[in-house]
Amino acid sequence: LDVAKGVIKQIDATKNDLSVKHLCIVPDRFSLITEKLVFDVLGISSTLNISVLGINKLAKQIIKQAGLNCLYISDEESKMLVRRAMQKTKKDFVCFSKNITYGVCEEVQKTLSQIKSSGVGVSAFDAITVSEPGLSAKLHDLSLIYAEYENLLGEKMDAPQILNVFASLIESQ
Repeated sequence: LDVAKGVIKQIDATKNDLSVKHLCIVPDRFSLITEKLVFDVLGISSTLNISVLGINKLAKQIIKQAGLNCLYISDEESKMLVRRAMQKTKKDFVCFSKNITYGVCEEVQKTLSQIKSSGVGVSAFDAITVSEPGLSAKLHDLSLIYAEYENLLGEKMDAPQILNVFASLIESQ
């Protein structure tokens, strides 16, 4: 928080100069608090030249500017897709309970998001083998869910895909 305040204080000298545009890029979960800090630290009630963007919002803007027309889903929509994927594949589960709760869907969605963010696709994930039976059973069930989730996702993009496309666009520059 102190670092953010320090960065925001650097804006103070040009906060009233509308020819100078300021962009604060923050992790998504800190965008609202950073916006509040901008107003509190600078002692202003409105601004036309200071923007706070979460990384996902920045990524979507860059993707749009690159001319890519994409459909995005939110984290909540992603959880709903995970639930649908689990409902469709639960008959083949060897580890997970067939009683699918919101909490389980949330944890599976977080796990799939981490897997996807690591660049592990469905086929690579499916090819993972381990000798420990309990872990092997979990991987089996996750693999089923992952494949069905990707099928249900279709052409839409979830947060990990947005960030992967964003990273590719940055690397190609």
